[in-house]
Amino acid sequence: MTKKRYALLLAAAWLAVCFAAVCVYAAKCGTYFIDADMSSELVLARQLSREGGVLSKNWYYSSELRVLNNQLVFAPLFALSDNWQLVRTLGTAITLAVMTACYIFMARGTGLSWTGTLASAGVLLLPLSDSYTYAVLTGLFYIPHICISFLLFGLYCRYTGAGRKKPLWSVLAAVLAFIAGLGGVRQLFIFTVPAFITAVILLFENGIKMPARGERVEFAAVSALSLIASAAGCLVNRGLLPQIYSFCNYGENTYGRDVLFTGFSLDGFKFYIDSIIELFGYRSGPLFSGALVYNMLFGCALLAAVFAVRAVLRDKAGAFRLRAETVFFITAFAMLGLVYCFTDLDRVVRYCVPVIVFAVPVVFASFECWRAESRVKLAPAALMAALLVLCSANTYRVSSGYDANSDLKDIVSVVRGEGYTEGYSSFWTGNLITELSSGAVDMRIVGGDMIVEPGDMAYVYEWLQTKAHKDTVPAGRFFLVLFNFESELPIKPAYTNQTYRLYGFDSFDEFEALYK
Repeated sequence: MTKKRYALLLAAAWLAVCFAAVCVYAAKCGTYFIDADMSSELVLARQLSREGGVLSKNWYYSSELRVLNNQLVFAPLFALSDNWQLVRTLGTAITLAVMTACYIFMARGTGLSWTGTLASAGVLLLPLSDSYTYAVLTGLFYIPHICISFLLFGLYCRYTGAGRKKPLWSVLAAVLAFIAGLGGVRQLFIFTVPAFITAVILLFENGIKMPARGERVEFAAVSALSLIASAAGCLVNRGLLPQIYSFCNYGENTYGRDVLFTGFSLDGFKFYIDSIIELFGYRSGPLFSGALVYNMLFGCALLAAVFAVRAVLRDKAGAFRLRAETVFFITAFAMLGLVYCFTDLDRVVRYCVPVIVFAVPVVFASFECWRAESRVKLAPAALMAALLVLCSANTYRVSSGYDANSDLKDIVSVVRGEGYTEGYSSFWTGNLITELSSGAVDMRIVGGDMIVEPGDMAYVYEWLQTKAHKDTVPAGRFFLVLFNFESELPIKPAYTNQTYRLYGFDSFDEFEALYK
């Protein structure tokens, strides 16, 4: 067996182990880490399964219209099983497999070897940081956006290469960009706009006199076509779709307020830097503790990314696709930095996740281009692999020993024992109870993120729940669940634990009397 074939088999085994580890974790600890946002995805998927569509007119969406999203995987699974934990486990495995396939399509398009492609795909399936784990591996929220970016970049690369399928690749890129735009402006900001800026930079980086031909022109053409298509999709999202579906325009009316340009914000710049540091795996804690190992990985990963970018930018005679990928990585991060520094958009670390993933192929591609003997390359590769395995294994070990939903499971057990099938709560409890009861309990979400005073219970929250809850009330017995820090009520709870209070009602009139 040749060294190249042995390395390929080793990379395939690495990918298989990484994929198996995250799937086993999801199967064993799936109910430990889920929250209301995650459960809302499943509640929507079940509704879509019953309605038989991709989008629902009978659902209150959140800040985006979820067009190309996880419901395309979860909704069909509900047609096969009513076991919500099984649906979540299978859906997680399928969604992660789709992300892996999209990444492989892109990585091979950029010219990365099969060994490098499989090895780097495995890295993307590891719990690299808290925000990455939440947004990708467990919550799955950003996987659709990441998949679209991977597919589009892979199509760009194939369009710039030789072959008879150029028209096909450009048409597919335009169609995918348009459909992505139907979901809102996010894909514009995280991919199509920075990709077009990347094309312009590459087209003129050596001066305006540079001959406008070859791969650079083709990359600019397909990125411009995709940008136009994506913008057209956004126009449909903003003009037509709000008349059919209920959702907020992300980036313009998030949580009921306009997002504004502001002066330069040092706090925004600091948050941006902190976000990058956190996403590269940095952990706070005692110097001589487990945090030290995580921060060794953080240091190695950050250095690898910096040196990879530096090496590619200095090598102007290198492969065009690797250069395009690297310049895109820098451009996309710069755009996010400008958003953090010059707008008042809510600052959330995970907004950087769809961009940080491009650091992985850039590092692996530059490593392959590194002109050094194999034994010289082996040392840093072995060190990174060892740190990745050690930190990931410890992350799985620690998180599998803590059930964040144990108190709510206690409430669900009481509710099921009392025979309740309908209930009320604020957002961060409602859909989570529905999932933990495997769909047996229908929850109406009232008040908002929390119930501050009894009067809040009169307001049905138009956010991530079926519209049917707006015009209907329970016909028989039902319950109300409140966090202990939420509003006090003038009646005695039927059950309490360390986190929640449970109230039972025989009729809606009895409940309504609390806030009228």
